[in-house]
Amino acid sequence: MIKVYIACPYSKGDIEKNVAESMRVTNELINNGFIPFNPLYSHFQHTKYPQPYEKWLELDIEWLRACNCVLRLPGESDGADKEVEIANELGMSVYHSLEDLIKECQGRTEIIEKSCNDCLFCDESVMGYHCYNCKDGNHWILKTTQKLSKKIVI
Repeated sequence: MIKVYIACPYSKGDIEKNVAESMRVTNELINNGFIPFNPLYSHFQHTKYPQPYEKWLELDIEWLRACNCVLRLPGESDGADKEVEIANELGMSVYHSLEDLIKECQGRTEIIEKSCNDCLFCDESVMGYHCYNCKDGNHWILKTTQKLSKKIVI
């Protein structure tokens, strides 16, 4: 299943509404077969055991690296903007609407976590598998049930 990092506002605006919206989107992603990572779950940890902002950002960036793509929710957020910037540097797909993410990725449900022996990056299709270049320069095979019209790095 595809792991989605949710980049969203937290401290600008109404924190309670921001957390509630991120949780609603998390639920939508779960219901559509994705594995979401919602960094605002740390809100609950922070209320009991506060950490500096920089620590939360450091942890969030590590989780971002573990995901396949990013969903940027609307709203002003320096942290979410930084997360999108990092995702772009890593070559990750960034979606700005839940609908676009679901439309483009829902048919792609499984990543087989093993490196290719040969680079298949330039091949359109090899027996139903497509190869994409990941951030480390390794190659990973993405199993898909549909023929992709373009190559998408996730």
